Amino acid sequence: MAAMGMGSLLEADENDDDGEGRGDDKSRCDMNVKDDNVLTSDRLPKICINGKGENSGIRKWRQTIKQIETLHHLYSAGVDGMQLPDNFREFENQRITWDAFKKDVEAREMTKYKSCIQVIDAYGNRTNEAIAFFQEEVITKRYANDEADIIL
Repeated sequence: MAAMGMGSLLEADENDDDGEGRGDDKSRCDMNVKDDNVLTSDRLPKICINGKGENSGIRKWRQTIKQIETLHHLYSAGVDGMQLPDNFREFENQRITWDAFKKDVEAREMTKYKSCIQVIDAYGNRTNEAIAFFQEEVITKRYANDEADIIL
């Protein structure tokens, strides 16, 4: 993967010309990257994901990533929306848009979707790149507690 930091992904999406924060212009990101904004493996902190079991550790992060990927499809569906898969039981058998989903999550205080919403709102159309970066630099590397700078 290219040496592109999460900050540069954010910067590119925030500079979207239509003001909606949904920029697809990948060259804009490359042009806006400053040396101090580029994250490479040697400049990243070593992150350990702690915990074992179904609802913690790596498994929990993988579940969250799958949710983000699914919800990013909803985000990308625009005004047409889509029907979410069965594992989104609160939204079963209904077609919903990204904005309606966010409002419903807020109104019903469904905190389990908050982090997914925050990631997608932050990275917009670049969400898949941000997730790939996280997977490559955190999930795949799997640092041990004693060698990590940060323990999640």
